[in-house]
Amino acid sequence: MSSDSQHSSFADEHQDKAAGDLEQLAIKLRTLIVSQPPKELLGYLYSMLALCQWMQRDSASNEGECAEGKLQTALGLDEAQFLLEYVHAAYATSPSSSHRTFDEGVCTRIIEVAGELRARSMVVAMMVAASSEEAQFGEQTRNLIFKALSNWIMLRGHRHQVLEEEFFSFALAPHDEALRRIYGVGSSEIARGIQDLADAIRLGHGRAAETIHGSMEDAQEFLQERGVSMEDGLGSWQAQRPELAAAVGQAVADLFQGGICNVTQQTKLPAALLDDLSYSEGEELDFYAPGPYSGTPLRTLPARKKPLIKLDHDSYQVDPSFTRDASYRAILYNLLRREPAYREEFNSKQKDWSEAAFQVVFKRQLDDAKAFNEVYYRHKGNWYENDTLLLLDDVLILVEAKSGAAATIASPADTFKRHARDVQDLIVKAFTQCRRFLEYLSSAEEVQLYSLVDGRYEEVLRVRLSDYRLVLPIGLTVESYSPFSTGAKDLPGISPILGKFPFISLAIDEIQVLDRFLPTAGQLLHYLTIRQDAASLEGAVLFDEIDHLGAYIQQNRFPDNLREQLAEGPQLLLMNGMSAVVDDYFNRLDWEATPPPAQFFSEEVSSLLGAMDRKPGAAWLEIDSHIRDLGAEGREQLAGCLRNLRTSLKQHPRRYFSLATGVMFLFWLYRDEDKVEQAAVKATAEAVCLSTGAERVLAVTIGVDASGGYETVQGQWISRCAITSPELKAQADALRARSERL
Repeated sequence: MSSDSQHSSFADEHQDKAAGDLEQLAIKLRTLIVSQPPKELLGYLYSMLALCQWMQRDSASNEGECAEGKLQTALGLDEAQFLLEYVHAAYATSPSSSHRTFDEGVCTRIIEVAGELRARSMVVAMMVAASSEEAQFGEQTRNLIFKALSNWIMLRGHRHQVLEEEFFSFALAPHDEALRRIYGVGSSEIARGIQDLADAIRLGHGRAAETIHGSMEDAQEFLQERGVSMEDGLGSWQAQRPELAAAVGQAVADLFQGGICNVTQQTKLPAALLDDLSYSEGEELDFYAPGPYSGTPLRTLPARKKPLIKLDHDSYQVDPSFTRDASYRAILYNLLRREPAYREEFNSKQKDWSEAAFQVVFKRQLDDAKAFNEVYYRHKGNWYENDTLLLLDDVLILVEAKSGAAATIASPADTFKRHARDVQDLIVKAFTQCRRFLEYLSSAEEVQLYSLVDGRYEEVLRVRLSDYRLVLPIGLTVESYSPFSTGAKDLPGISPILGKFPFISLAIDEIQVLDRFLPTAGQLLHYLTIRQDAASLEGAVLFDEIDHLGAYIQQNRFPDNLREQLAEGPQLLLMNGMSAVVDDYFNRLDWEATPPPAQFFSEEVSSLLGAMDRKPGAAWLEIDSHIRDLGAEGREQLAGCLRNLRTSLKQHPRRYFSLATGVMFLFWLYRDEDKVEQAAVKATAEAVCLSTGAERVLAVTIGVDASGGYETVQGQWISRCAITSPELKAQADALRARSERL
């Protein structure tokens, strides 16, 4: 036997042993979990999680001391999510039993074993990836397998529970009529119910504590008025306050018996729908069935098929973190299972909805854009179709929507080919379609685009790629596919299209978050500009879209920082925790009444940006983008110059100044009731070119109304004059001298 064969055999034996040990640990965890009454276990785990989170927020100095020095690290948010999915799996795969006694010591052991299982699973994931013979993505395949497995075990992208209703209202709307036929409720009622169950877990402990506190105050007042003791008067209080007494009972159940997880009580979702989303105890037979990775996280946990479980005839949500994706898939699956004849109509509606989703979500930002859905073009002798083309000023947005089974519920440990196919279908195929379209646009100075009407191609517009400063090829998936979506740049075959247009992959629930944080066209398109820049950086890793958004809010042009760090030598650079600014916002109780965090602009610059958004003029998006590119010092300098000259227009008919940023600006302020002196603007811009050595200047004319507010903003590029007249040279010398004095 060769040394290579011996090494391979040893590695296989080592991996088999590690997998076997993992299976035994998974059985041990299930045995511990099912020894406990499920409601009491849920109450304990959620109470400990709430306690640890509260202590962590309240006193950082107590870190590591929560719950006898163990639970602060043993039951963080990620660890809790992993454990709660296993609680669901244990009861879903085990018959119901009435012979269970709650034991806090066993609960502590459950947390410890779950943590050990999670850690060992990552080791096995590394072994599986290292020994894989898959080659779908060339040299990157093993790395992608590990990413898929680690993501499968540890994280699956951010889910902000306060946005469940928004997502489900939008995602289920195309099938509203079918849902009403089958379940008796439509998309809005289902969305409200799913938000209610998310809110019950998110806010349940606080609500229960308030209820108990309020009832105690009421009871004490009741007893004091009658001059009786608690022992003698409690029965009378309960008899005369039946609703309050019942609320107290429910609050106690919420706190200590998993009542916050009881979907049947906490929502108005119909029984038929809850049945379709719920396992009965012992119903699930596959997870712990004999075979590779039995009962381990490298298989498909039952919560990813049906997120709820029936306990004493009520449905319970055990883990809220994965409910969005699992519920969405399960609802659509059962819709077609209950009404197979709806499939063709379902596919048509799903396609139309997903292809229009980008412009619908960003309606307020892109309301002035020219939108074209299902445009056709002939390239190299064949006809092709593009989903969505959006044209706004000098920006071209190309969207290819994919509504397939993102984030397949089959584990990548034994079905990586399915994951590879998903990557190909959801990301690589969208990239390929975007690339082909942009190659067509670049094939001639001007090209024709068509619509398909009654089987005939009819021209709808002509496009010149050279007219567009910013070109954004975007692949849109229904569900989040992190980290593959944000790591699309590292997939084999994906590179900047035409050498200059990096591809971006986004999910619908992610763009719904972007919509809240980037409410204007200028904000959104500047973010996508920066996001596209990040998509060109090899070796820089941010986990998902919310990390990119957080990095943008905090650092603005964050790819510049990454590029500087990569230049210092590291081949791989991870930006971790950048989403915190977004997560913290959605964790606020008053988040809906609080403006989301945003980059800082002074009132002066904000007013100018607002005027451009309110009344778009020539080159407005380019002006907006260059201003947003400025760092804190540049923004303050611009604000000071604008303020000084704007307020002096009462004494002067026009004022101007130049500012060198990434481009050379000429800002020309004038009274809005007057006409712009275009010849003077042009001459001054040429003088700026001559005085600074710039080849061209972006001349921005700003009309200011009688009250001192910005009214109209226009921009144009003015190039250096080929002939230098004495007058031009004199003006350039004056500008140079003025600049030196400043």
